[in-house]
Amino acid sequence: MSDWLVERVQRRFGAPALALPARFADARLSRVRNDDVRACATEYLDAFWEKASQGLAPVLVGRAAEWKSYAAAAIARVVNLQGRVDVEWFNAPHDALVMDMAKFDARHSQRLERLVGADLLVVDDFWEVGGSGFGRDLLVAVAAERFAQRRPVLWTANVTMAEGEEWKEIAHRYGVSFARRLKHGGAGFTVIL
Repeated sequence: MSDWLVERVQRRFGAPALALPARFADARLSRVRNDDVRACATEYLDAFWEKASQGLAPVLVGRAAEWKSYAAAAIARVVNLQGRVDVEWFNAPHDALVMDMAKFDARHSQRLERLVGADLLVVDDFWEVGGSGFGRDLLVAVAAERFAQRRPVLWTANVTMAEGEEWKEIAHRYGVSFARRLKHGGAGFTVIL
């Protein structure tokens, strides 16, 4: 779908505006070159309404340059346009830093409300937000609140983990409850490369 048509559909049918990084503005699943990532994303889109209502969304973790973030952006674009779904994109390393620096600003609480309240939240590069500090605490709190509300979070990370040890490594860095929420939320839609 061309950009002008996307904008026209948004204006006509009231799809909430979706702010994606410029490199993903035209993301399409057909362009995803990693077969596992593309298959997972396609399967999720095919069952989006059922799975999202259960709080389920993909967890895409693995080596860099495997098209994980691009696939997440493609999912965000499709559900935003076709279903008029409010999607919030959160570039974890950048946005957590901005929120930390502006935490006493009223816009901080508005952004936090959007992170918790969006129909679909995409957290890109969550692993870059380390094992301590504001960013980690923010991710853990948002994950807990969205899990309690059964709101889906699509997670991506560039990190190579030992096969079979993925959830242990996530638990070690972010806590057992966080890892359990990711594992449950990504049930059936987890790709670890």
